[in-house]
Amino acid sequence: MLNAYEAPKVTEAKNVVCVGELVPYKATYNALSTYNWTISSGGTIINSPTSNTINVLWNGATGTTHTITLKETRPSTCIAPIEIPVTISAPISEQISCINQLNVSLDYKCEAIVTPSMILVGGPYSYESYNVMLFDKLMNFILMQL
Repeated sequence: MLNAYEAPKVTEAKNVVCVGELVPYKATYNALSTYNWTISSGGTIINSPTSNTINVLWNGATGTTHTITLKETRPSTCIAPIEIPVTISAPISEQISCINQLNVSLDYKCEAIVTPSMILVGGPYSYESYNVMLFDKLMNFILMQL
């Protein structure tokens, strides 16, 4: 009986990361395969590079691009390596502009919802990529309860 060939696929990855970010990379698992992940530079694989899943701690310079390579080996099968280019970006907080002071009206329960779209200016921005943290005038973090 012949098994149909299924090309390896990366199922979890990020192409743009920040310095200090820990990022998982994952390929589909095949019991007949062996795996070998490598990184050209800019990051460290912090678990076994011979699994179908790795975690990379990115530590390269901002603005640099690096390559993760996955070589999957299967008996009697020729599989081309998969290459994933990864660029280390500046932290998002260095790239945005916010309204300096924002007046927020509270509802009858003394509550308000503050979203990134209310305070970011310029853009364009993907508002789902941001969280809002509120501090009082003494710079104490105001805990949100959802």
